[in-house]
Amino acid sequence: MRGWWKALWILLYPLTRWILGLRVRGADHVPGEGSVVLAPNHRSYWDPPLVGVAAPREVFFLAKQELFSGSSLPARAFARLITWLHAIPLRRTAGGHRALREALRLLRQGRVIVIFPEGTRNKTRYPLLPFRRGVVFLAYRAGVPVVPTWIKNARQPVWKWILRLASPEVRFGEPLTPKKGESQEAFAWRLMEALISLADPEDQAKHREALNRGHIRPPDRFEGSPEREPRLKPTPS
Repeated sequence: MRGWWKALWILLYPLTRWILGLRVRGADHVPGEGSVVLAPNHRSYWDPPLVGVAAPREVFFLAKQELFSGSSLPARAFARLITWLHAIPLRRTAGGHRALREALRLLRQGRVIVIFPEGTRNKTRYPLLPFRRGVVFLAYRAGVPVVPTWIKNARQPVWKWILRLASPEVRFGEPLTPKKGESQEAFAWRLMEALISLADPEDQAKHREALNRGHIRPPDRFEGSPEREPRLKPTPS
């Protein structure tokens, strides 16, 4: 963890816990060193900062390109802020090749990448959307573990957090790595099961309902999967 990030974390972590009531579970599941991918559920704009504060390491985010493209002064200021906080623009319509190349470069340096497997904010009544390919591609191409990360109560109003009527909570699960001979689709399904296992029983029941109704099925082809994998520049020796 670099000095400026550590200083920011030392300031924000206790403030977030004291003011907003943030709870963190399983932080010891995030490896203390080496490359790793954090794979959270995504229901709120609060998800990235909550994971950034909860994670015990410096993290880099893949964020949708639209967050960087506003022309107004507030939009430009926000884009500069999230860029400073390690957000990497992801063009979903173009397959995200440039962002994935940058994420792989950072993973080769031993960094931590946060990527939302669902690819977008979930606005449905079910706790998860079908997974897109990005997180699995990084796990296989970089050969790194993936930590399922569950975010609870991120959609609750902030005033409820302050009054302790609801508390945001980030739960880190045990790291997963692809098994020998395991397909990307099978690994994605196993990651989804590990992620929903971190949820409360109510969300687990809703997820089972989504499975029974066919809203989520084991993938035989990833939604939004690029036709070609991004070509990578060789790592300098």
